[in-house]
Parts: sequence; structure tokens; C-alpha cells
Amino acid sequence: MMPRNIFVRVLYILLVVIAVLLLIACIGASVWAGTAEDGWITVNAFMLIGWVVSSPFILGAIAWTIILFVGGRNSSTSDKMNV
Repeated sequence: MMPRNIFVRVLYILLVVIAVLLLIACIGASVWAGTAEDGWITVNAFMLIGWVVSSPFILGAIAWTIILFVGGRNSSTSDKMNV
């Protein structure tokens, strides 16, 4: 399910792309923090800040996708019941 408005559709796709890129970066930072030997405190702080900064984007994309999926299902079933 995709939003019907063009502006909202572009905004949704942009949010999902940013969330995926940040998720990949955070997973990479987590792996890096797990293998770092020198400066591990700085690396762990970098990883933690990365997760804190990117979590609203990731959770926002997940929530919006769930809302679109559930909302699309409900509107299509209600249209069928009205016919």
C-alpha cells in the first residue's frame, strides 16, 4: 500500500530509504564496536549515539508502513461491505 498523494508518497519513500540507510550504518557501527580494540569507549559512544539518533527514523518508517498496511486493508474491506 502506498499513499495516494504524490507529495506524501515521495515523503514516505524518502523516510523508508533514510531509515534503511541508517539501519545499515547502525548495524555496521555495532559490528565495529564489537571488534574494536583501541578506543573502544569512543567507538561504543559513537554506536550508541548512532542508534539514538536513527531510532526515530527507523521506528517512524515501521509505524507508517504498519498504518498503511492496516489502513489499506480496512478501507478495502469497508468498500466491499458497502457495495
